[in-house]
Amino acid sequence: MLLEIEESYNFEFLLFGIGCHESSHRICWLLNRQLGLSLGFKDVLKIPLKKAVSEHDYYQYTDEELGIVYTLIDNRSENSVLLKEYKQIDFFLKVEDDQQLDAEELRKKISTIPSVQTCFQTDVDGLKSKQHLIFD
Repeated sequence: MLLEIEESYNFEFLLFGIGCHESSHRICWLLNRQLGLSLGFKDVLKIPLKKAVSEHDYYQYTDEELGIVYTLIDNRSENSVLLKEYKQIDFFLKVEDDQQLDAEELRKKISTIPSVQTCFQTDVDGLKSKQHLIFD
């Protein structure tokens, strides 16, 4: 008898792709300044590959008052990308929100950062590798 265990994850969050040639530390600083956040280095996300491990730095800030968690994730590593559907994107901003934040307003604010070349909201449900976004 084969027993299958099915895990269910909560993918109820906003996800923004950010194209920017800045370092992860610099884009954190720029986002903090533009959005009034305090993103700081949290950890390294490790994704096992066939012959290596893909390591992606991530930065996090929790707004306790509003119940919002912001996580900036580096999409690129030496070995791979976090979300293969978006190989051209440098970073992802994941926003876990209890207040139903205005996604378009947030996207516009990020887009006004001079070194950000593109910023768009993506549909999490349509991602094949969305499980890589569940950690912590």
